[in-house]
Amino acid sequence: METMPPVSGKRLVTALCLGAVPAVMAFAVQASAFKGNDFAFACMGAICVAGCILFLKKGEILSGTLSWSLLLCFALFPVGIGALVLDVPVTNDEEAYLLQADLFAAGDTVEKMSPAPEALFRRQVFEDATSGVRFSKYPPGTSLALAIGTWLGSPRFSIFLAAFLDLIFLIGICRALGIAKPGSVALLFAFAPFHLLVHTSFQSEVFTVPGILAGYWALLNLRKTQHSAWLLSAIVGAAAGWVFLCRPLTGVVFACACAPSLLFRRHGLGSIFGAILGGLPFLGLLLFWQFERTGDIWLSPYHLYAQAFGPWDAGLLQQGIRSPLDVYGNGDFFFGFLGQFAKWSVALGGILGAVGLGFWGLSRLRSRDGWAGLLLSIGLPLAYSFHWYPGHWGYLGPLYAFESLAFLTFGFVFILEQAPTRWARGLSCGALVWGLICFLSNLTALEAHSTWRAGPVSAAVEHAPRNAVILLPSSPEGMKNWVTSRWPFQDNEPVMIREQRNFVATMESLERLGLTNRPVFRFIPASGIVPLELVQRLDESSKSKE
Repeated sequence: METMPPVSGKRLVTALCLGAVPAVMAFAVQASAFKGNDFAFACMGAICVAGCILFLKKGEILSGTLSWSLLLCFALFPVGIGALVLDVPVTNDEEAYLLQADLFAAGDTVEKMSPAPEALFRRQVFEDATSGVRFSKYPPGTSLALAIGTWLGSPRFSIFLAAFLDLIFLIGICRALGIAKPGSVALLFAFAPFHLLVHTSFQSEVFTVPGILAGYWALLNLRKTQHSAWLLSAIVGAAAGWVFLCRPLTGVVFACACAPSLLFRRHGLGSIFGAILGGLPFLGLLLFWQFERTGDIWLSPYHLYAQAFGPWDAGLLQQGIRSPLDVYGNGDFFFGFLGQFAKWSVALGGILGAVGLGFWGLSRLRSRDGWAGLLLSIGLPLAYSFHWYPGHWGYLGPLYAFESLAFLTFGFVFILEQAPTRWARGLSCGALVWGLICFLSNLTALEAHSTWRAGPVSAAVEHAPRNAVILLPSSPEGMKNWVTSRWPFQDNEPVMIREQRNFVATMESLERLGLTNRPVFRFIPASGIVPLELVQRLDESSKSKE
Protein backbone atom coordinates (compact mmCIF):
# COMPACT_ATOMS: atom_id res chain seq x y z
CA MET A 1 0.00 0.00 0.00
CA GLU A 2 1.19 3.50 -0.77
CA THR A 3 2.85 5.51 1.97
CA MET A 4 0.93 8.60 2.97
CA PRO A 5 2.74 11.89 3.59
CA PRO A 6 2.65 13.16 7.18
CA VAL A 7 0.19 15.84 8.21
CA SER A 8 1.10 18.93 10.16
CA GLY A 9 -0.62 20.50 13.12
CA LYS A 10 -1.57 23.45 10.94
CA ARG A 11 -3.41 21.20 8.46
CA LEU A 12 -5.14 19.40 11.34
CA VAL A 13 -6.42 22.73 12.67
CA THR A 14 -7.65 23.62 9.17
CA ALA A 15 -9.53 20.31 8.88
CA LEU A 16 -11.10 20.79 12.32
CA CYS A 17 -12.24 24.30 11.38
CA LEU A 18 -13.72 23.10 8.08
CA GLY A 19 -15.48 20.27 9.92
CA ALA A 20 -17.03 22.80 12.30
CA VAL A 21 -18.41 25.06 9.54
CA PRO A 22 -21.76 23.22 9.07
CA ALA A 23 -22.46 23.30 12.80
CA VAL A 24 -21.66 27.00 13.09
CA MET A 25 -23.84 27.76 10.06
CA ALA A 26 -26.73 25.72 11.41
CA PHE A 27 -26.45 27.30 14.84
CA ALA A 28 -26.62 30.74 13.22
CA VAL A 29 -29.46 29.90 10.81
CA GLN A 30 -31.43 27.16 12.56
CA ALA A 31 -30.30 26.61 16.15
CA SER A 32 -33.15 24.13 16.61
CA ALA A 33 -31.11 21.66 14.53
CA PHE A 34 -29.35 20.86 17.80
CA LYS A 35 -30.81 19.46 20.98
CA GLY A 36 -30.35 21.42 24.15
CA ASN A 37 -26.72 22.18 24.81
CA ASP A 38 -25.22 19.88 22.17
CA PHE A 39 -23.52 22.73 20.32
CA ALA A 40 -22.10 24.25 23.50
CA PHE A 41 -20.96 20.81 24.62
CA ALA A 42 -19.17 20.29 21.30
CA CYS A 43 -17.38 23.62 21.69
CA MET A 44 -16.29 22.57 25.18
CA GLY A 45 -15.09 19.30 23.63
CA ALA A 46 -12.84 21.24 21.27
CA ILE A 47 -11.42 23.10 24.27
CA CYS A 48 -10.89 19.77 26.09
CA VAL A 49 -8.97 18.39 23.10
CA ALA A 50 -6.86 21.54 22.89
CA GLY A 51 -5.96 21.08 26.54
CA CYS A 52 -5.03 17.44 25.95
CA ILE A 53 -2.80 18.41 23.02
CA LEU A 54 -1.03 21.11 25.03
CA PHE A 55 -0.65 19.42 28.39
CA LEU A 56 -0.88 15.63 27.94
CA LYS A 57 2.74 14.47 27.84
CA LYS A 58 2.31 10.71 28.18
CA GLY A 59 -0.22 8.03 27.45
CA GLU A 60 -1.62 6.39 24.37
CA ILE A 61 -4.88 4.58 23.79
CA LEU A 62 -4.85 0.97 22.64
CA SER A 63 -3.15 0.35 19.32
CA GLY A 64 -2.99 -3.40 18.70
CA THR A 65 -5.77 -5.89 18.10
CA LEU A 66 -7.98 -6.31 21.16
CA SER A 67 -8.74 -9.61 22.87
CA TRP A 68 -12.07 -11.34 22.36
CA SER A 69 -13.02 -10.80 26.00
CA LEU A 70 -12.36 -7.06 25.72
CA LEU A 71 -14.44 -6.81 22.55
CA LEU A 72 -17.28 -8.65 24.29
CA CYS A 73 -17.10 -6.19 27.18
CA PHE A 74 -17.13 -3.22 24.79
CA ALA A 75 -20.23 -4.61 23.07
CA LEU A 76 -21.97 -5.37 26.35
CA PHE A 77 -21.35 -1.96 27.94
CA PRO A 78 -24.07 0.16 26.21
CA VAL A 79 -26.52 -2.74 26.07
CA GLY A 80 -26.20 -3.28 29.81
CA ILE A 81 -26.64 0.42 30.53
CA GLY A 82 -29.76 0.50 28.38
CA ALA A 83 -31.21 -2.45 30.26
CA LEU A 84 -30.43 -0.92 33.66
CA VAL A 85 -31.30 2.72 33.03
CA LEU A 86 -34.12 2.82 30.47
CA ASP A 87 -37.43 1.49 31.78
CA VAL A 88 -39.00 1.39 28.32
CA PRO A 89 -37.90 2.41 24.81
CA VAL A 90 -37.97 6.15 24.19
CA THR A 91 -39.70 6.02 20.78
CA ASN A 92 -42.85 4.48 19.33
CA ASP A 93 -40.69 3.22 16.45
CA GLU A 94 -38.81 0.89 18.79
CA GLU A 95 -42.03 -0.33 20.36
CA ALA A 96 -43.35 -1.18 16.90
CA TYR A 97 -40.18 -3.11 16.08
CA LEU A 98 -40.50 -5.03 19.35
CA LEU A 99 -44.17 -5.84 18.76
CA GLN A 100 -43.33 -7.33 15.36
CA ALA A 101 -40.34 -9.15 16.87
CA ASP A 102 -42.67 -10.74 19.45
CA LEU A 103 -44.90 -11.92 16.62
CA PHE A 104 -41.99 -13.32 14.61
CA ALA A 105 -40.56 -15.09 17.67
CA ALA A 106 -43.96 -16.72 18.24
CA GLY A 107 -44.12 -17.86 14.61
CA ASP A 108 -46.68 -15.24 13.54
CA THR A 109 -46.53 -12.27 11.19
CA VAL A 110 -49.67 -10.38 12.24
CA GLU A 111 -51.76 -9.89 15.37
CA LYS A 112 -55.53 -10.17 15.48
CA MET A 113 -57.27 -6.88 16.19
CA SER A 114 -59.40 -6.53 19.30
CA PRO A 115 -63.18 -5.86 19.29
CA ALA A 116 -62.34 -2.21 20.09
CA PRO A 117 -59.21 -1.42 18.04
CA GLU A 118 -59.40 2.29 18.77
CA ALA A 119 -58.82 1.54 22.46
CA LEU A 120 -55.57 -0.31 21.74
CA PHE A 121 -54.30 1.99 19.02
CA ARG A 122 -50.53 2.17 18.78
CA ARG A 123 -48.55 4.60 16.71
CA GLN A 124 -46.40 3.08 13.95
CA VAL A 125 -48.60 -0.05 13.92
CA PHE A 126 -50.87 -0.43 10.90
CA GLU A 127 -54.40 -1.68 11.52
CA ASP A 128 -55.94 -3.49 8.57
CA ALA A 129 -59.66 -3.28 9.30
CA THR A 130 -60.50 -5.38 6.24
CA SER A 131 -58.45 -8.37 7.38
CA GLY A 132 -58.88 -7.67 11.10
CA VAL A 133 -55.14 -7.75 11.81
CA ARG A 134 -52.39 -5.33 12.71
CA PHE A 135 -48.62 -5.28 12.24
CA SER A 136 -45.65 -2.93 12.32
CA LYS A 137 -45.48 -0.45 9.46
CA TYR A 138 -41.73 -0.91 9.12
CA PRO A 139 -39.76 -3.27 6.84
CA PRO A 140 -39.28 -6.66 8.54
CA GLY A 141 -35.47 -6.77 8.81
CA THR A 142 -35.10 -5.03 12.17
CA SER A 143 -37.84 -7.08 13.80
CA LEU A 144 -36.38 -10.30 12.37
CA ALA A 145 -33.06 -9.44 14.02
CA LEU A 146 -34.77 -8.58 17.32
CA ALA A 147 -36.79 -11.80 17.13
CA ILE A 148 -33.59 -13.81 17.68
CA GLY A 149 -33.01 -12.14 21.03
CA THR A 150 -36.71 -12.23 21.87
CA TRP A 151 -36.79 -15.97 21.26
CA LEU A 152 -33.71 -16.38 23.49
CA GLY A 153 -35.29 -14.37 26.30
CA SER A 154 -34.45 -10.71 25.68
CA PRO A 155 -34.33 -8.58 22.51
CA ARG A 156 -31.28 -6.85 23.96
CA PHE A 157 -29.29 -9.97 23.16
CA SER A 158 -29.71 -9.04 19.49
CA ILE A 159 -28.37 -5.54 20.22
CA PHE A 160 -25.35 -7.05 21.94
CA LEU A 161 -24.70 -9.42 19.04
CA ALA A 162 -24.92 -6.56 16.54
CA ALA A 163 -22.48 -4.44 18.56
CA PHE A 164 -20.05 -7.36 18.80
CA LEU A 165 -20.21 -8.01 15.06
CA ASP A 166 -19.55 -4.31 14.45
CA LEU A 167 -16.25 -4.55 16.31
CA ILE A 168 -15.20 -7.83 14.67
CA PHE A 169 -15.79 -6.50 11.16
CA LEU A 170 -14.22 -3.15 12.03
CA ILE A 171 -10.95 -4.80 13.05
CA GLY A 172 -10.99 -6.87 9.86
CA ILE A 173 -11.56 -3.70 7.84
CA CYS A 174 -8.63 -1.95 9.53
CA ARG A 175 -6.35 -4.84 8.61
CA ALA A 176 -7.55 -4.81 5.01
CA LEU A 177 -6.97 -1.05 4.76
CA GLY A 178 -3.53 -1.21 6.34
CA ILE A 179 -4.48 0.87 9.39
CA ALA A 180 -1.77 0.29 11.97
CA LYS A 181 -3.92 0.80 15.07
CA PRO A 182 -7.10 -1.29 14.77
CA GLY A 183 -7.40 -1.31 18.56
CA SER A 184 -7.66 2.48 18.61
CA VAL A 185 -10.40 2.37 15.99
CA ALA A 186 -12.39 -0.27 17.90
CA LEU A 187 -12.02 1.60 21.19
CA LEU A 188 -12.98 5.01 19.81
CA PHE A 189 -15.93 3.53 17.93
CA ALA A 190 -17.15 1.45 20.88
CA PHE A 191 -17.04 4.45 23.23
CA ALA A 192 -18.16 7.14 20.81
CA PRO A 193 -21.16 8.86 22.46
CA PHE A 194 -23.25 8.41 19.33
CA HIS A 195 -22.53 4.66 19.25
CA LEU A 196 -23.21 4.24 22.97
CA LEU A 197 -26.52 6.11 22.86
CA VAL A 198 -27.85 4.22 19.84
CA HIS A 199 -26.92 0.85 21.36
CA THR A 200 -29.02 1.53 24.43
CA SER A 201 -31.96 1.49 22.01
CA PHE A 202 -33.75 -0.84 19.60
CA GLN A 203 -33.37 1.49 16.61
CA SER A 204 -33.11 -0.06 13.16
CA GLU A 205 -29.68 1.52 12.58
CA VAL A 206 -28.27 -0.91 15.14
CA PHE A 207 -28.79 -3.74 12.65
CA THR A 208 -27.83 -2.00 9.42
CA VAL A 209 -24.30 -1.25 10.65
CA PRO A 210 -23.13 -4.91 10.88
CA GLY A 211 -24.47 -5.48 7.36
CA ILE A 212 -22.70 -2.41 6.00
CA LEU A 213 -19.41 -3.33 7.66
CA ALA A 214 -19.65 -6.95 6.47
CA GLY A 215 -20.28 -5.81 2.90
CA TYR A 216 -17.47 -3.25 3.04
CA TRP A 217 -15.05 -5.87 4.43
CA ALA A 218 -15.94 -8.21 1.56
CA LEU A 219 -15.48 -5.35 -0.92
CA LEU A 220 -11.97 -4.61 0.38
CA ASN A 221 -10.96 -8.26 0.15
CA LEU A 222 -12.43 -8.49 -3.34
CA ARG A 223 -10.20 -5.62 -4.45
CA LYS A 224 -7.12 -7.39 -3.09
CA THR A 225 -7.59 -10.84 -4.62
CA GLN A 226 -9.27 -12.71 -7.46
CA HIS A 227 -9.76 -15.80 -5.30
CA SER A 228 -13.37 -16.40 -4.24
CA ALA A 229 -14.40 -13.34 -6.26
CA TRP A 230 -17.94 -14.63 -6.81
CA LEU A 231 -18.39 -15.40 -3.12
CA LEU A 232 -17.09 -12.00 -2.01
CA SER A 233 -19.26 -10.23 -4.59
CA ALA A 234 -22.28 -12.16 -3.35
CA ILE A 235 -21.46 -11.16 0.25
CA VAL A 236 -21.40 -7.49 -0.80
CA GLY A 237 -24.79 -7.92 -2.46
CA ALA A 238 -26.25 -9.90 0.44
CA ALA A 239 -25.06 -7.24 2.88
CA ALA A 240 -26.73 -4.52 0.81
CA GLY A 241 -29.84 -6.70 0.63
CA TRP A 242 -29.94 -7.12 4.41
CA VAL A 243 -29.57 -3.38 4.92
CA PHE A 244 -32.36 -2.85 2.37
CA LEU A 245 -34.57 -5.25 4.33
CA CYS A 246 -34.07 -3.09 7.44
CA ARG A 247 -33.84 0.40 5.95
CA PRO A 248 -34.49 0.51 2.18
CA LEU A 249 -33.06 3.98 1.56
CA THR A 250 -29.83 3.15 3.39
CA GLY A 251 -29.60 -0.09 1.42
CA VAL A 252 -29.85 1.81 -1.86
CA VAL A 253 -27.19 4.34 -0.77
CA PHE A 254 -24.84 1.56 0.34
CA ALA A 255 -25.30 -0.34 -2.93
CA CYS A 256 -24.62 2.82 -4.95
CA ALA A 257 -21.52 3.58 -2.86
CA CYS A 258 -20.11 0.10 -3.54
CA ALA A 259 -21.03 -0.02 -7.25
CA PRO A 260 -18.05 1.99 -8.64
CA SER A 261 -15.56 -0.11 -6.67
CA LEU A 262 -17.18 -3.31 -7.95
CA LEU A 263 -17.46 -2.15 -11.53
CA PHE A 264 -14.12 -0.46 -12.18
CA ARG A 265 -11.93 -3.48 -11.60
CA ARG A 266 -10.95 -6.57 -13.54
CA HIS A 267 -14.05 -8.67 -14.24
CA GLY A 268 -16.13 -5.79 -12.91
CA LEU A 269 -19.34 -6.83 -14.66
CA GLY A 270 -19.02 -10.29 -13.13
CA SER A 271 -18.66 -8.71 -9.69
CA ILE A 272 -21.78 -6.62 -10.24
CA PHE A 273 -23.66 -9.72 -11.36
CA GLY A 274 -22.50 -11.65 -8.29
CA ALA A 275 -23.58 -8.81 -6.02
CA ILE A 276 -27.00 -8.73 -7.66
CA LEU A 277 -27.41 -12.46 -7.11
CA GLY A 278 -26.45 -12.04 -3.45
CA GLY A 279 -29.00 -9.29 -2.92
CA LEU A 280 -31.93 -10.79 -4.81
CA PRO A 281 -33.19 -13.07 -1.98
CA PHE A 282 -33.52 -10.09 0.35
CA LEU A 283 -35.25 -7.99 -2.30
CA GLY A 284 -37.61 -10.88 -2.97
CA LEU A 285 -38.35 -11.25 0.74
CA LEU A 286 -39.21 -7.56 1.09
CA LEU A 287 -41.46 -7.59 -1.98
CA PHE A 288 -43.18 -10.73 -0.71
CA TRP A 289 -43.69 -9.06 2.69
CA GLN A 290 -45.23 -6.01 1.04
CA PHE A 291 -47.53 -8.13 -1.09
CA GLU A 292 -48.69 -10.12 1.93
CA ARG A 293 -49.37 -6.98 3.95
CA THR A 294 -50.76 -4.58 1.33
CA GLY A 295 -51.72 -6.76 -1.65
CA ASP A 296 -49.27 -4.85 -3.87
CA ILE A 297 -45.57 -5.73 -4.08
CA TRP A 298 -44.72 -2.08 -4.79
CA LEU A 299 -46.76 -0.61 -1.91
CA SER A 300 -45.07 -0.68 1.48
CA PRO A 301 -46.92 -0.77 4.81
CA TYR A 302 -44.92 2.35 5.71
CA HIS A 303 -46.54 4.30 2.88
CA LEU A 304 -49.94 2.78 3.61
CA TYR A 305 -49.69 3.88 7.25
CA ALA A 306 -48.76 7.42 6.18
CA GLN A 307 -51.84 7.59 3.94
CA ALA A 308 -54.13 6.30 6.70
CA PHE A 309 -52.81 7.93 9.86
CA GLY A 310 -50.62 10.87 8.81
CA PRO A 311 -49.16 13.14 10.06
CA TRP A 312 -50.62 15.57 7.55
CA ASP A 313 -49.43 18.71 5.84
CA ALA A 314 -50.98 21.40 8.07
CA GLY A 315 -51.46 23.92 5.26
CA LEU A 316 -53.28 21.50 2.98
CA LEU A 317 -55.29 20.08 5.88
CA GLN A 318 -56.86 23.50 6.43
CA GLN A 319 -58.12 23.25 2.85
CA GLY A 320 -59.62 19.84 3.54
CA ILE A 321 -56.83 17.95 1.76
CA ARG A 322 -55.14 15.12 3.64
CA SER A 323 -51.60 14.97 2.26
CA PRO A 324 -49.26 12.77 4.35
CA LEU A 325 -45.94 14.31 5.36
CA ASP A 326 -44.19 11.00 5.98
CA VAL A 327 -43.44 10.37 2.31
CA TYR A 328 -39.89 10.53 1.02
CA GLY A 329 -39.14 13.78 -0.78
CA ASN A 330 -41.37 16.01 1.35
CA GLY A 331 -38.49 17.48 3.33
CA ASP A 332 -36.85 20.88 2.90
CA PHE A 333 -33.54 19.80 1.37
CA PHE A 334 -31.50 22.86 2.39
CA PHE A 335 -32.43 22.75 6.06
CA GLY A 336 -32.35 18.96 6.07
CA PHE A 337 -28.87 18.96 4.55
CA LEU A 338 -27.66 21.64 6.93
CA GLY A 339 -29.10 19.80 9.91
CA GLN A 340 -27.61 16.43 8.98
CA PHE A 341 -24.11 17.77 8.40
CA ALA A 342 -24.35 20.15 11.34
CA LYS A 343 -25.08 17.27 13.67
CA TRP A 344 -22.14 15.34 12.21
CA SER A 345 -19.97 18.30 13.21
CA VAL A 346 -20.59 17.46 16.87
CA ALA A 347 -21.17 13.69 16.74
CA LEU A 348 -17.63 12.32 16.43
CA GLY A 349 -16.42 12.18 20.02
CA GLY A 350 -18.69 15.10 20.87
CA ILE A 351 -15.93 17.39 19.55
CA LEU A 352 -16.76 20.31 17.29
CA GLY A 353 -15.22 19.74 13.87
CA ALA A 354 -13.62 16.34 14.56
CA VAL A 355 -15.68 14.88 11.73
CA GLY A 356 -13.52 16.93 9.35
CA LEU A 357 -10.62 14.63 10.21
CA GLY A 358 -12.83 11.60 9.54
CA PHE A 359 -13.76 12.79 6.06
CA TRP A 360 -10.14 13.73 5.38
CA GLY A 361 -9.02 10.24 6.35
CA LEU A 362 -11.62 8.63 4.10
CA SER A 363 -10.49 10.80 1.19
CA ARG A 364 -6.94 9.53 1.71
CA LEU A 365 -8.19 5.94 1.74
CA ARG A 366 -10.23 6.29 -1.45
CA SER A 367 -7.65 4.49 -3.61
CA ARG A 368 -7.83 1.47 -1.30
CA ASP A 369 -11.62 1.10 -1.26
CA GLY A 370 -12.58 2.61 -4.62
CA TRP A 371 -14.24 5.64 -2.96
CA ALA A 372 -16.86 3.43 -1.26
CA GLY A 373 -16.37 4.74 2.29
CA LEU A 374 -16.35 8.39 1.27
CA LEU A 375 -19.35 7.99 -1.05
CA LEU A 376 -21.37 6.30 1.70
CA SER A 377 -20.47 8.87 4.35
CA ILE A 378 -21.45 11.76 2.09
CA GLY A 379 -24.39 10.00 0.45
CA LEU A 380 -26.28 9.10 3.62
CA PRO A 381 -26.74 12.67 4.91
CA LEU A 382 -27.56 13.82 1.39
CA ALA A 383 -30.20 11.13 0.87
CA TYR A 384 -31.90 11.70 4.21
CA SER A 385 -31.91 15.47 3.76
CA PHE A 386 -34.97 14.97 1.53
CA HIS A 387 -36.89 13.37 4.42
CA TRP A 388 -39.38 15.56 6.26
CA TYR A 389 -38.43 14.39 9.78
CA PRO A 390 -34.98 15.47 11.08
CA GLY A 391 -34.55 12.42 13.32
CA HIS A 392 -35.13 11.81 17.02
CA TRP A 393 -33.83 14.42 19.44
CA GLY A 394 -32.34 11.94 21.89
CA TYR A 395 -29.15 10.99 20.05
CA LEU A 396 -25.96 13.01 19.71
CA GLY A 397 -25.75 13.12 15.94
CA PRO A 398 -27.76 12.52 12.77
CA LEU A 399 -29.46 9.21 13.53
CA TYR A 400 -30.23 8.71 9.85
CA ALA A 401 -26.50 8.79 9.06
CA PHE A 402 -25.35 6.73 12.04
CA GLU A 403 -24.40 3.95 9.65
CA SER A 404 -21.27 5.86 8.59
CA LEU A 405 -19.90 6.46 12.11
CA ALA A 406 -17.50 3.50 11.86
CA PHE A 407 -16.13 4.82 8.55
CA LEU A 408 -15.49 8.27 9.95
CA THR A 409 -13.85 6.72 13.01
CA PHE A 410 -11.26 4.73 11.07
CA GLY A 411 -10.76 7.75 8.80
CA PHE A 412 -10.11 9.80 11.95
CA VAL A 413 -7.55 7.29 13.27
CA PHE A 414 -5.90 6.94 9.85
CA ILE A 415 -5.19 10.68 9.80
CA LEU A 416 -3.87 10.60 13.36
CA GLU A 417 -1.40 7.88 12.38
CA GLN A 418 0.28 10.43 10.12
CA ALA A 419 0.00 13.31 12.61
CA PRO A 420 2.60 14.54 15.12
CA THR A 421 2.61 12.39 18.27
CA ARG A 422 1.36 15.18 20.52
CA TRP A 423 -1.61 15.86 18.24
CA ALA A 424 -2.46 12.19 17.83
CA ARG A 425 -2.34 11.59 21.58
CA GLY A 426 -4.37 14.67 22.45
CA LEU A 427 -7.07 14.15 19.83
CA SER A 428 -7.58 10.45 20.53
CA CYS A 429 -7.52 10.73 24.33
CA GLY A 430 -9.69 13.84 24.22
CA ALA A 431 -12.24 12.11 21.98
CA LEU A 432 -12.38 9.12 24.33
CA VAL A 433 -12.75 11.10 27.56
CA TRP A 434 -15.06 13.79 26.24
CA GLY A 435 -17.12 11.23 24.36
CA LEU A 436 -17.94 9.43 27.60
CA ILE A 437 -18.91 12.73 29.23
CA CYS A 438 -21.23 13.54 26.31
CA PHE A 439 -22.76 10.09 26.48
CA LEU A 440 -23.58 10.40 30.17
CA SER A 441 -25.00 13.89 29.65
CA ASN A 442 -27.33 12.74 26.87
CA LEU A 443 -28.21 9.53 28.68
CA THR A 444 -29.73 11.57 31.51
CA ALA A 445 -32.27 13.09 29.10
CA LEU A 446 -33.10 9.68 27.62
CA GLU A 447 -33.55 8.21 31.09
CA ALA A 448 -35.96 10.98 32.09
CA HIS A 449 -38.00 10.50 28.92
CA SER A 450 -38.07 6.73 29.35
CA THR A 451 -39.27 7.12 32.93
CA TRP A 452 -42.02 9.49 31.77
CA ARG A 453 -43.17 7.06 29.08
CA ALA A 454 -43.20 4.24 31.62
CA GLY A 455 -45.37 6.30 33.99
CA PRO A 456 -48.69 4.47 33.44
CA VAL A 457 -47.21 1.02 33.99
CA SER A 458 -45.25 2.15 37.05
CA ALA A 459 -48.32 3.82 38.54
CA ALA A 460 -50.47 0.75 37.90
CA VAL A 461 -47.98 -1.57 39.57
CA GLU A 462 -47.67 0.67 42.63
CA HIS A 463 -51.22 1.93 43.17
CA ALA A 464 -53.79 -0.14 41.29
CA PRO A 465 -55.29 -3.60 41.79
CA ARG A 466 -53.77 -6.32 39.63
CA ASN A 467 -56.88 -6.53 37.45
CA ALA A 468 -57.30 -2.76 36.99
CA VAL A 469 -58.02 -0.99 33.71
CA ILE A 470 -55.89 2.11 33.14
CA LEU A 471 -57.21 4.72 30.71
CA LEU A 472 -54.41 6.48 28.83
CA PRO A 473 -54.86 9.98 27.38
CA SER A 474 -55.47 10.12 23.65
CA SER A 475 -53.91 13.56 23.21
CA PRO A 476 -50.87 13.91 20.90
CA GLU A 477 -48.51 14.01 23.88
CA GLY A 478 -50.36 11.14 25.51
CA MET A 479 -49.73 9.00 22.44
CA LYS A 480 -46.15 8.70 23.66
CA ASN A 481 -47.49 6.51 26.47
CA TRP A 482 -47.37 3.18 24.67
CA VAL A 483 -50.38 0.89 25.02
CA THR A 484 -48.62 -2.15 26.45
CA SER A 485 -51.68 -4.41 26.64
CA ARG A 486 -52.48 -6.86 23.85
CA TRP A 487 -55.68 -8.69 23.08
CA PRO A 488 -56.80 -11.09 24.54
CA PHE A 489 -56.15 -9.90 28.09
CA GLN A 490 -55.12 -11.98 31.08
CA ASP A 491 -57.42 -11.92 34.13
CA ASN A 492 -54.67 -11.15 36.65
CA GLU A 493 -52.88 -8.31 34.85
CA PRO A 494 -53.61 -4.59 34.54
CA VAL A 495 -54.94 -3.51 31.15
CA MET A 496 -53.86 -0.28 29.45
CA ILE A 497 -56.27 1.17 26.88
CA ARG A 498 -56.80 4.55 25.24
CA GLU A 499 -59.50 6.81 26.62
CA GLN A 500 -61.93 7.81 23.88
CA ARG A 501 -63.34 11.19 22.87
CA ASN A 502 -66.02 11.12 25.58
CA PHE A 503 -67.21 9.04 28.52
CA VAL A 504 -69.87 7.16 26.53
CA ALA A 505 -67.40 6.08 23.85
CA THR A 506 -64.95 4.96 26.51
CA MET A 507 -67.59 2.85 28.26
CA GLU A 508 -68.57 1.29 24.92
CA SER A 509 -64.95 0.29 24.37
CA LEU A 510 -64.78 -1.24 27.85
CA GLU A 511 -67.94 -3.20 27.15
CA ARG A 512 -66.73 -4.54 23.80
CA LEU A 513 -63.47 -5.59 25.43
CA GLY A 514 -65.25 -7.32 28.32
CA LEU A 515 -63.71 -5.03 30.95
CA THR A 516 -66.81 -3.53 32.60
CA ASN A 517 -66.42 -5.69 35.70
CA ARG A 518 -62.92 -4.41 36.44
CA PRO A 519 -61.93 -1.33 38.47
CA VAL A 520 -61.18 1.55 36.10
CA PHE A 521 -58.60 4.29 36.63
CA ARG A 522 -57.57 7.27 34.55
CA PHE A 523 -53.87 8.01 34.15
CA ILE A 524 -53.15 11.71 34.61
CA PRO A 525 -49.48 12.48 33.83
CA ALA A 526 -49.08 15.05 36.60
CA SER A 527 -51.00 13.07 39.23
CA GLY A 528 -50.62 9.37 38.49
CA ILE A 529 -53.72 7.18 38.39
CA VAL A 530 -57.10 8.30 39.74
CA PRO A 531 -60.27 6.16 40.06
CA LEU A 532 -62.66 6.96 37.23
CA GLU A 533 -65.55 7.50 39.65
CA LEU A 534 -63.60 10.26 41.41
CA VAL A 535 -62.78 11.90 38.09
CA GLN A 536 -66.46 11.83 37.13
CA ARG A 537 -67.50 13.41 40.44
CA LEU A 538 -64.89 16.14 40.05
CA ASP A 539 -66.05 16.81 36.49
CA GLU A 540 -69.70 16.98 37.59
CA SER A 541 -68.79 19.28 40.49
CA SER A 542 -66.89 21.69 38.24
CA LYS A 543 -69.76 21.75 35.74
CA SER A 544 -72.32 22.51 38.48
CA LYS A 545 -70.20 25.44 39.69
CA GLU A 546 -70.19 26.84 36.18
